[in-house]
Amino acid sequence: LVPLKALAEEKYEYLKEIYGDLIKPAISTSDKTEYDSELKEYNVLISTYEKADALMRKSIEWFRDLGLVVVDEAQEIGGRMRGPDLEIMLPAVKHVIPDCQFLFLAASISNPEDFKGWLADKFEVVKSRFRPTKLLEGVFLRGRVEYNDGTVERFQTESTVPRFAAIGLGTEIAKNGGQPLIYSATKFRTEQIAKSLLEKSDAFESQVNLEALSKKAEELERELEEIGESTTLLLDCIKRGIGFHHAGLTVIERLFVERLFRERLLRIVVATTTLAEGLNFPASHIIFANDWKGNREELTLNEYKSIAGRAGRPGYYPTGKAILIATNRATKERYQENYITPSSAPVVSRLGEKESFQPQLLSIISRFPKITKKGLFDFLSKTYYGFLIGTGFSQIRDRIEEDLESLEKEGFIIISGENIIPTDFGMVTGHFRLNPESSIIIRDGLKLLSEKTTISDFYVLHLVCSTPDFAPALPIVTNYEEAFYAREFL
Repeated sequence: LVPLKALAEEKYEYLKEIYGDLIKPAISTSDKTEYDSELKEYNVLISTYEKADALMRKSIEWFRDLGLVVVDEAQEIGGRMRGPDLEIMLPAVKHVIPDCQFLFLAASISNPEDFKGWLADKFEVVKSRFRPTKLLEGVFLRGRVEYNDGTVERFQTESTVPRFAAIGLGTEIAKNGGQPLIYSATKFRTEQIAKSLLEKSDAFESQVNLEALSKKAEELERELEEIGESTTLLLDCIKRGIGFHHAGLTVIERLFVERLFRERLLRIVVATTTLAEGLNFPASHIIFANDWKGNREELTLNEYKSIAGRAGRPGYYPTGKAILIATNRATKERYQENYITPSSAPVVSRLGEKESFQPQLLSIISRFPKITKKGLFDFLSKTYYGFLIGTGFSQIRDRIEEDLESLEKEGFIIISGENIIPTDFGMVTGHFRLNPESSIIIRDGLKLLSEKTTISDFYVLHLVCSTPDFAPALPIVTNYEEAFYAREFL
């Protein structure tokens, strides 16, 4: 189980190439579905968290033969986005296959012992500090980077705007023979940075094999024409030794960028977490153009460490460097205190948080349509949240009862004595892990509109954008830097 499609694709290709004579691996993501109908023919499945959950709901029979579940990037259990889903899915696997074993892999967790006793009575922690390369972490401010070993590196660029500073740093590093990866939070900004780098590509042209890249761009163009796709910007960037990588690209484009960077043909890649987090994709430098994610939440310490850990490449870059970009001295001190100095952060449960708890209740009920109140209570006690609070879990019984009453009132479930029965409305909402409030807004909105006028695509789009599951693209501006970006965007 992996968090990203790009990571699933990498693991699949690696296992097939190295162990293809011993195992029969299959892959399943939102892009890769060709094996879904014949999973029983394979003995190893590589999948994203979300797709594995959907497969388990749809075809439980294949999962009954599971002997081992490997959870890569296990620190995601503590994430707000994926954490609650993982907390429900893993105990569900244990419920169906009591003897199933679990292996958690994580680059940075300060409290691995807290997992002891959850999902299994026998639990061992294996720690390693081995890195094939040295890693330096530093903060850039006005032309200089101060690293955590006390060294200082100077650059010509002195911009205090993170995006512009990242472009300047990336250009200088590539010119001097490095191979930087620039992390950017959104698809839009990823492409904007790539466009700016394209304009400055003459600066590192001496490091680029233009003839080889021209042929590679033609090869990609032919492959895209065969499937009716085209991306002029990516082709133009590749010709100049630049790549970008995000979830909006096709599988062919993403794999192409990954391969060219590994072959050292691309000198700079700009990526969202689709590439910067988790992949075996080491670069000379990781430059953070943002300290936040696409949903506007600040990067957690563990997320930062995971991305920063991509820096360094045995045989090419024995010392990797991760660089955060500060706008002022206060930001610099905050980065040093929150990201550079600590080695890792504890993994905590997000399941008990208000925005997660009721949606996950409905997710459990839709997963086990014949569940009783006692069964629901017992299942919740086996989540990481329930495990951490231990005997205190009984104290939240009233909260569960209140949420069940609310779900019944809105037509998601029917409570008959001790039995909880999901309605069709509840099954759909739970299956797709929607916030019940989102389903209520869409249901009531469509009902209201149908009584007054013909429902148009615009009305439906407006309803979807009004739901809590739809993150706003332009948040409230809270500081000068955000105001600058908002003005530039508009």
